[in-house]
Amino acid sequence: ALVIRAGEGLLSAQVTNTDPAYRKEGSLGVALETFELEVARCEPLEDSDAARRAADLTNAFVEGAVKILDASEVNAERRRRGKL
Repeated sequence: ALVIRAGEGLLSAQVTNTDPAYRKEGSLGVALETFELEVARCEPLEDSDAARRAADLTNAFVEGAVKILDASEVNAERRRRGKL
């Protein structure tokens, strides 16, 4: 599990899902029949500082994770073998 905390201010769960295979309905993720194979950007679902802050922190985490995974030697080898 991953827990994201703000250094300052509250966070809201009212943000979109970053998993491209799911959309958010209420508090649940619902599987989509078709989707892009790219991580979706997290967007606030309400006009509040807490939702914007949560979306910004989520996007910062995802962008950092993508950079690390792209630079990984394990993933470079998987790309060479056509497995990623």
